[in-house]
Amino acid sequence: MGVSGGHYLKPYRLYALERDLLQGTEQSEMLERFPRDILKLANALIDLQDPSLPRDLGKFLDNCLKADSSVANDSACLRFDACTKRQNS
Repeated sequence: MGVSGGHYLKPYRLYALERDLLQGTEQSEMLERFPRDILKLANALIDLQDPSLPRDLGKFLDNCLKADSSVANDSACLRFDACTKRQNS
C-alpha cells in the first residue's frame, strides 16, 4: 500500500528489458503503439541507483525513439540516456 492507501510500483532489478518487461510475441507491437507508456513503466520499475542497469537499456531507448521521436524530450528518456552513457563509459 502506498502512502495514501493506494498501490504503487516498487523498483526492482531488471536484467534485460525485452525479456523481463516486454515478454511475449507482441513486445515490438507494444513498443510501437505505446512507447511513452512503456517508457514510463520502465522508469517506475528500474532503480537508477542500482549499479547493474538492464543490459539492453540503450536498445530499449532506441526502439522507443524509433516508435515516437517525441519521447526524446521525456524526463525518463533523458535520465535513461544519461545512465546508458555513464554505463558505457
